Amino acid sequence: MTTVGNVRVPSTLPHKGNLIFDAQFESGNLGRVDAISKSEYDLFIRPDTCNSKYRVWFYFSVDNAEDKQ
Repeated sequence: MTTVGNVRVPSTLPHKGNLIFDAQFESGNLGRVDAISKSEYDLFIRPDTCNSKYRVWFYFSVDNAEDKQ
């Protein structure tokens, strides 16, 4: 494991095509990701700050994709 900021991450990346979702940056709000299949994911967004009823935006990154994935 390697530490990046306050987050511990694996020292090696997963195989190409295994997507890496990240929201560990300012204003990132991705709460959870469930893999349904190799090409389908359910994304759960955290509530907006000071407003637990609405989720009006999303902000996260995706890395490690294959070409045309």
